[in-house]
Amino acid sequence: LKIKALRKVHNIFIINLCIHDLLVMNTIPTFIDSQLTGGVTFKIDAYCQGTSLVLAVGCIGSICNISTVAVNRYLAICHTNISRSIFTWKKCAIMIAILWIYAILLVLPTQLGWGSFIFQQKSDVCVFDWTASDSYTIFLGIFAFLVPSNAIMFSYWNIYKTVRASAKAVGAHVVKNKNTKSSQNAGVTNAWTKPAPKKTSRTDIKLAIQLLVLFIIFCVCWTPYLLISLIIDRDALLPKPLYLFAGTLIGMNSVINPPVYLIFNKSLRTELIKCLPSYCQRVITRKSRVNEIQDAPTETVDA
Repeated sequence: LKIKALRKVHNIFIINLCIHDLLVMNTIPTFIDSQLTGGVTFKIDAYCQGTSLVLAVGCIGSICNISTVAVNRYLAICHTNISRSIFTWKKCAIMIAILWIYAILLVLPTQLGWGSFIFQQKSDVCVFDWTASDSYTIFLGIFAFLVPSNAIMFSYWNIYKTVRASAKAVGAHVVKNKNTKSSQNAGVTNAWTKPAPKKTSRTDIKLAIQLLVLFIIFCVCWTPYLLISLIIDRDALLPKPLYLFAGTLIGMNSVINPPVYLIFNKSLRTELIKCLPSYCQRVITRKSRVNEIQDAPTETVDA
C-alpha cells in the first residue's frame, strides 16, 4: 500500500494469492521431514489434522482466488463500467474475507465427521481420505474445483471473444481511414468520420494472461494427484514413487507461482529490484538496457 505503482485493486488479490501459496509452501518442510523419518510426526493425529487443514485451505483458497481475479479481468475487459462499481477497495477487502471463509467452510466438515484426513503410507503425509465419504468427495469436487474452474473458463472465453472482436474492429477502422484519406486526396470529401473503436487495454490483457498461466500451472500440478487418488487408484495399489511424484508437484505449484508474478508484473519487478543492494541494482539495470538496445528495431538508410 505504501508503493504507489502497486496501489491497484487487482494487486490485492495477487497478494492474497501469495499468502495462500505461503500456506502451501509452509507444508513443504513437513513433507521433507516426513520422507526422512517415515512419517513419524504425521502419525500424531493433532499434527496430521493441523498440517492437512493448512494445506487444504491454502490450495482451495488459491483456485478460488484465481477464479475471482479471472472474473475481475472479465468484467474489466468486457463490462468496464460494472467492474469499476463492483471492484472498489472496500468491496475487494470484503471479497477476500469471503474467500477465506469459503475455503475454511469447505474443509471444516472433516473435523465434524463428514470426510476426514488420514495418514497415507504411500506418500508418508496426511491427505484427504477420498474413500471415507463419497458425498463429501462429490461436495468438495463441485465447490472447491468445478465451480472455480468453470468461472475461470467462462471468463477467459468471453475475454478471448471480446479481445478478438476489438482487434477486428480496430483493424477495420484503420482500413476505412486509409480509404477515406485516399478519397480526400482524390477530391472527395467526407463530412462525417466514425470515431475509432475502443481498444482493449494492454495491461488488462497482460494480467489476464498471467492469471491464465497460473490456472494452467495449477491444473498441471494437481491433475496427477487427483487422477491417482480419485479415479485410477482408490485402493492405493500403485507404487509409492508415483504418489511421491504427485505430492511433489502439488508443492511445486506454489514454488512456481512467484516467478510468474515477476515475469508478468513489471511494476512488481521494478519495486523488487529497488529492495536489492545497489550493486545488484546496477547490474540488473545495465543488462536490461543492453537487452532493450538489442531488441530495438534497426533503421536502414537508402543510398
